[in-house]
Amino acid sequence: MKRLFIFLLMGSMALMAKNPFSVKTIDGVPTWCKDGKPAPPVFFWQHNLDDVDVNEVEKFGIEVFTCFNSKQSYEHPYWVGEGKYDFSWHDAEISKFFAAHPNAYLIPRIFVQAPYWWLEKHPDEMIGYTDNPERKKGNGGGSTFHESFASEAWKREEGEALRAIIRHFKSMPWGNRIIAIHITGGTLGEWHTWSGGKDPDCSLPMAKRYGKPIPPAMERDAEYFECYFSATVDAIDHFCKIVKEESDYMTVVFYGYFLANYTPYSHHKALDKLLKLDSVDILSSPHVYARRAAGDDGYFRTFPATIAKHGKLFVNEADDRTDLGKRDKWDGGWVRGRSEMESVNILRREFGQAVTHCVGLWYMDVDPGIFRKPVYWAEIERAHNYYARQLALPQKRVSEIAVLCDDRGRINMPREQFFNPFAECAVRKLTFGSLCHIGAPFDFYTTDDADFETLKDYKVIILLDGVALSEKCRAELKKLQNSHRAFIWLHGSGAYDPVAQKWDMAKMHDLTGMEFSLTEKQEIPWQVFEVPHETKPGFAPLEAHQKFENWSSHYFGGFAIAPAKFRAVCKAANVFLYDEEDDVVSASESALMIHASNSGVKSIKLPCPKKVTDMVTGKVIGDNITEFQKEMIFGETALFELAPAQ
Repeated sequence: MKRLFIFLLMGSMALMAKNPFSVKTIDGVPTWCKDGKPAPPVFFWQHNLDDVDVNEVEKFGIEVFTCFNSKQSYEHPYWVGEGKYDFSWHDAEISKFFAAHPNAYLIPRIFVQAPYWWLEKHPDEMIGYTDNPERKKGNGGGSTFHESFASEAWKREEGEALRAIIRHFKSMPWGNRIIAIHITGGTLGEWHTWSGGKDPDCSLPMAKRYGKPIPPAMERDAEYFECYFSATVDAIDHFCKIVKEESDYMTVVFYGYFLANYTPYSHHKALDKLLKLDSVDILSSPHVYARRAAGDDGYFRTFPATIAKHGKLFVNEADDRTDLGKRDKWDGGWVRGRSEMESVNILRREFGQAVTHCVGLWYMDVDPGIFRKPVYWAEIERAHNYYARQLALPQKRVSEIAVLCDDRGRINMPREQFFNPFAECAVRKLTFGSLCHIGAPFDFYTTDDADFETLKDYKVIILLDGVALSEKCRAELKKLQNSHRAFIWLHGSGAYDPVAQKWDMAKMHDLTGMEFSLTEKQEIPWQVFEVPHETKPGFAPLEAHQKFENWSSHYFGGFAIAPAKFRAVCKAANVFLYDEEDDVVSASESALMIHASNSGVKSIKLPCPKKVTDMVTGKVIGDNITEFQKEMIFGETALFELAPAQ
């Protein structure tokens, strides 16, 4: 009877209540707000929200939950026939949750992939492949029985199904407790192309979008790939607009992944276009899989600085597994804590990356029950409480280093070059990992944001991968070269002329100020692919440095660059170093994380006097201090609050 009363009360309030949550840019930082005031962006995700776990995290003040996975969307479709919908499964799951947790808020994932019955009726709307593989049903990387993202019929009809379920949600007693819809599609809901390694998409819908016959796989050019990648963003925009038209719900999407594999068709290469959409509020992705073990960086799988620049909130899918997890490895990296203590410190690193980057996270119960130890609940409670404390302090990045990734440049290269980015994979896994250990924070952008105004205050600019830079990006980087800063160029920066479609050492010289020559090939360390590999061509020399009147130029053409080499360049450029011990360091104006890559006493320095509090123990280390020490063991994560000195 009590639950019935609560439901009736919720229903009467639903018609007049407005969404209390929003994303606002405050002092240049996209901020999660409730009733217009900053709130800790710490959420909790499960396949099916379980009272055992929800009861625990609700005690800590966490009130936003998110749920559902791609497998469930096939097992319990809501669009079951032409003009026919079945919301019973969603109703049962959501009603059960709110009956037990009436004060909570929810962000459900709604999947918009075409149901099988629809594809069987509309085979011409399916994604096409060059080698015409056998059609396989499923939602994983090898499935091929799916829609083309260019299909207007799918967008139109699936859109009406989405419209129906949003209207249904709004009519329910708990409709006002839903605050956002996570729109998901593609492989595992992450908007990766279905079976991206099979040369998609030569379907009729894609050909219609392209406006002419699609070339054979080896002849596809930048015009095709611009059409291909933008089709995904147009589909996302279509569905997110429907959410906005039918409700006051915010929208969340998986997009903007920084990938380190060599199946470029599956990449998110239209981030610049997506970030201009008014229909999308929040972006999310898991963090990097290859470097999650103790002592590694566990950095984001996206571009936090670029996302923030465009006013979107980034929320990290915090899917690190504790020792209670079931999977050990993923993408060649260890992804589970091997002990309780190691798990605790990995969870702290996960939170530390989020709070120092001023972004959100949802703790993902990816293997159900991975948090069911008091010690893990305590970490989630600490994360929520300390994020709440942080919001009373200045939320601002303090990086003096900008790292740029030219994630789109390769679409301007010939097909054989575009599809052999082995060197970029090595740079993105090994070299990028080293950058996380130099002792200073950095801001990570795509080259679409490599303009003078954005980068003018950084002391060091690092071009992570920029083999085929656009003329626009080259021009902006050249402007920055006469401003007393250091540039670090990595493998082949500027060596390919996308207009002339050829390797051009004069272009590389013009960008870097140094002389290079092509070599037949270059060996890639086996750690990247688990077997020896090589890339063609290579570049010589592998390392070069040149000091000019108003700037310095530094080239590292290998793939496993020691952090000390990067640190030396940064030190010479007067970049402030918090720690010089090869540890993982991330910092904002009010928070500092150090994840130890070796054991010993750490001498930690601060750029200005602060009141320093250990977030783990709650102990005040000192007031008005610029230096302190902390003894740490390998794999330990230290978290510090940096408040204004008293």
